[in-house]
Amino acid sequence: MKDVLYVPGGFDVLHSDHKKYIKKCFNAVSKQFKIDKVIIGLISDNDLQVKGKERPIFSYEWRKEDLIDWAKNNFKDVEFEVEKLNTSCFKKFPQNDKILKRIITISSEHKNSLPIKELCDWHPKVFFINPTGKKHTSDIPDRIEKMKKLSGCFIRKVSAIVVRSGDIVKITKNGTSKKCLENNCDKYKDLIAKYKRTGKKMPSDVPCDFPHAEIRALGYSKNGDDMVIASSPCMQCAEGIVSKKIRRVVYFEEYHDFTPIVFLKKHGVACRKAGVNK
Repeated sequence: MKDVLYVPGGFDVLHSDHKKYIKKCFNAVSKQFKIDKVIIGLISDNDLQVKGKERPIFSYEWRKEDLIDWAKNNFKDVEFEVEKLNTSCFKKFPQNDKILKRIITISSEHKNSLPIKELCDWHPKVFFINPTGKKHTSDIPDRIEKMKKLSGCFIRKVSAIVVRSGDIVKITKNGTSKKCLENNCDKYKDLIAKYKRTGKKMPSDVPCDFPHAEIRALGYSKNGDDMVIASSPCMQCAEGIVSKKIRRVVYFEEYHDFTPIVFLKKHGVACRKAGVNK
C-alpha cells in the first residue's frame, strides 16, 4: 500500500518557481501523511494549446525529461513518476485500486473549477496550495513578440531568449546598431531603391551586416542553455549555437532556409517549432 501525492500541471517551461511549488506541495502534505510516491500529472501538448497556439513552448517529452532530471536531486528517498494528464486523467484511478492506498492531490485551482470540482466529488483528500511567486515562462511568446517589435531593423525583426534551467537569462533583439536605429542602413537604402525600380516586393531573407539577435543572446549563454527565437536561425547563428553548446532551440516562425535546422540537429542540438508539431 502506498500514499501517493499527485500534482497536475503543464510546467511549460519548468522554472524555479515551479520547482519551489512542487516542493511546497510535498512538504505541506508530508506533515500529515508519509508520502511514498510523487506523481506529476503532466498536461499533454494538445491540451496546452487552449492557452495559445504557440503552446507548448517545450514539448511533452522535453518537459517530462526536465522534471525527471530535476527530481533526481530533490526526491532521492521518494519514488517519482511523470505521466501524461488529460481532461479525464483523474478517472484513471479506480476507487478500489489495490496498489494505491490513498491519492492526495495538490492543486492551485479553485475548488469549483473543472476538472478539480469533479476530482473533489470523487476523492475528498484534495489540498489547495497557492503557487510560489509570480514568475512565468508561459509568457515567452508575448515577450518574444514585444522585443521583436522593438528591433531597429527595417528589413527583418528578430528576438531571442536565453533560458537556463527553465529561467530566462536574457532577451535580445537585432537592429541595435546606430545605423539601424537611425534608418541609415546602406543595405536597406540600396534595397529600397532597387525594388522601387523593379516594383517587386523586398525579400525578408537579406543577410544582415550587424549582430543578429541570436548572436547577441549567445554572449550571455552557457554550455547546456536553451534558446527561444522569433524565427529559426540562419547558418551563421546556427554555427554560433553549436559552438556555444546550446542544448535546445525553439522557434516560432520558419526562416526561408531550413538548412540551419538540419545542421543543428546533426550536431546534437534538439530543435522544435513552438506549438503542437504534427
